Amino acid sequence: MREKIVAKNTAYQLLARLATSGAGFGVAIFIANHFGAGVFGDFSKVTSFVALAFIFLDFGLNASFLKTKDSKSLFSSLLFLRIGLALGFILSLNLFALFLAGQNINLGITNHLLPGVLIFTLTLPFHGIYLTALAGFQKNLRYRYTLILSVIASLILASMVGLTLLRSGRIEGIYWAYVFYWGVLGVGGLLLNRNELKSLLPKIKIARSIFTSSIPLGIVLLLNVIYFRSDILILGQFRESSEVGYYAYAYKFFDFALTIPLFIANALFPYLLKEKAQEVGQRSTIRKYVKIFLSFAILFSLLGFTLAPLISFFSPDFSESLHLFRVLILSLPIFFLTSLLQWVAVARNYQGSLALIYGLTLVLNIVLNIIFIPIVGALGAALTTVFCEGVILLFLAFKMQFLEIMRKNV
Repeated sequence: MREKIVAKNTAYQLLARLATSGAGFGVAIFIANHFGAGVFGDFSKVTSFVALAFIFLDFGLNASFLKTKDSKSLFSSLLFLRIGLALGFILSLNLFALFLAGQNINLGITNHLLPGVLIFTLTLPFHGIYLTALAGFQKNLRYRYTLILSVIASLILASMVGLTLLRSGRIEGIYWAYVFYWGVLGVGGLLLNRNELKSLLPKIKIARSIFTSSIPLGIVLLLNVIYFRSDILILGQFRESSEVGYYAYAYKFFDFALTIPLFIANALFPYLLKEKAQEVGQRSTIRKYVKIFLSFAILFSLLGFTLAPLISFFSPDFSESLHLFRVLILSLPIFFLTSLLQWVAVARNYQGSLALIYGLTLVLNIVLNIIFIPIVGALGAALTTVFCEGVILLFLAFKMQFLEIMRKNV
């Protein structure tokens, strides 16, 4: 029964991701073909810069929400907290972008990118609302609603991007399309969670409690996002925007594959929480899902490697992205296992150890990128990503006593 529920909710999330990724790939291809690698690189810089705030809006708050005893104001308190954080980040990110653009050296954000930063930060409140809606969907395992919302929002995004390219042809129109996209997801998600919104009045005490208890996991997720985004930012310091565009384009395809273990873990997490006091039962669950994760990882890795030439088929100017994608996709089994072990660690309240692991690996990642990107460019960034993820897996396997867990007689 559990496997059926997990499989069903994973399928809903995957289909939703297919809808959003399909729209995202379409937007990427349109930008690449219409504006070229240079503008696509600038687009990647802006979205990567603002995306650093996305993790603060996540910050492990949903996991904390699921662990907190239900109350009338719980959902509204989480919603209030996220909207407040989003408004703060709109102001702080734009001020920081102004500071970076005003420097005499290139720090990644220049004056011509400021309008894009301003517009794209307007997605943050809606993103926060949608993340809160996801907490309600995860609590009740109603991920089918994410599929409905994703299809509607993706159609709106694709339509607005198409109109932009036909009429004005300005990149700012793409940023506005994303604002409306997140608006549909956020408002729609809130309406579908109206039963969770038992009180419109949030309680500061509950919001503070959710935030405080989420700090350890929030630090982990923050380090994780910086870890995944730092390569593009460092690449932008040492290489042309076109090379940033090649790497970002390859990673956009790879990023879709990375969502598969995340979605399985999302559906599995409520069960891991229930079983954390039953060590034998949890070990049995881990053994079962390690096999499932590895099976999917090997399948998608081989499939992705074989179909990689389609990247240059859709956008001939991005043939340089082909070998970068193949390097990344072959590492998929490593990423699948780290995703599973990470959420097992969260269920066991090992967030402090996770923060240490990701903090040390982030430093290693930045150092290696600074060393190898000036020498081999985007390939150095891809190889560094794979190597560092392998280091994380080794750390997690040691912490979780992975080899002992996999022995059936333990």
